[in-house]
Amino acid sequence: MTPEVSIIIVSYNKPDLLLSTLRSVRTKIAAPACEVIVVDNASEEGNVEAVRRAFPEVRLVESRTNGGFGSGCNLGAREGAGKYLLFVNSDVVLTGNPVPGMISLFEADPQVGIVGCQLRNGDGSLQPSYFRFPGLALRFLQLSGLKKLLLRFFPAVRFQQGATFSADIVSGAFFMIPADLFAAIGGFDTRFFMYAEDADICFQVARRGRRVVVYNTTDVVHLGIHYEDVHDPFLLFHYNRSQIIFYRKNYSAVRLDALAWMTVVWMTADILQGRVRGRDRQIQDRLRAVRRMYLAPLGDLDAPGFPGLGRPDRGNTVL
Repeated sequence: MTPEVSIIIVSYNKPDLLLSTLRSVRTKIAAPACEVIVVDNASEEGNVEAVRRAFPEVRLVESRTNGGFGSGCNLGAREGAGKYLLFVNSDVVLTGNPVPGMISLFEADPQVGIVGCQLRNGDGSLQPSYFRFPGLALRFLQLSGLKKLLLRFFPAVRFQQGATFSADIVSGAFFMIPADLFAAIGGFDTRFFMYAEDADICFQVARRGRRVVVYNTTDVVHLGIHYEDVHDPFLLFHYNRSQIIFYRKNYSAVRLDALAWMTVVWMTADILQGRVRGRDRQIQDRLRAVRRMYLAPLGDLDAPGFPGLGRPDRGNTVL
């Protein structure tokens, strides 16, 4: 039987979480007909062997390298035969079956291009699951700390009411897209290792005049969530690298330069304040490294670490 949905899960270490995800998929998604594809990004903790033992029906794709989330999803999509592709993080646990409801949104409106779900934390509380496209005003709020302050006093502002609603971006932790649309877009841009790959694919869908929709369900629990963290050099680097790639790809040179200067000035001030306060030297070194990364796009040549992007084309990108 040809599956209607290809469920694609990208795996990297943490086999216990992966097995929990697969158990919930097997238990909760009884219909429609689905196939499950696990793409392992060169895990070192026995993920492949664990899946083979516990879930022999799952199709395994073994990547020799860890190319990131988007790269793994593309590998899985090439193997999928379903009309729809459902991308599921390996730290998601289902408490119900949202798939029929998601499919019904595509069938009711041909302009729907992506359907994501309202995610829940492990305690059942709402998790941020949809976002605005990256922008200078939002980046200012993030850098200044005003975003955290506003959300502390107005926490409900990040959550909407209603069974369904439109958004710029839905979380890549659990979302569905028609396979033909995914192929037309070219899949995920593999220059994003982590962060912003979901923003970029939603941006490409919107450029084609298609809608991104949130399905407000209680069925999807996401156990992990990552934010830009100055204390974690890996997350700090990749969050900011992905910001630069998104701007270089989708926005104008003017907007990219404004992002770079804003971030450089803010991080310089943060470094200087850290000296006065005696902040951890390692944190200051991390900020300096990210600041150097933002200075690179200000020149006319390709920035190191961003092959093939060059400067944005002022005539073909969004101001």
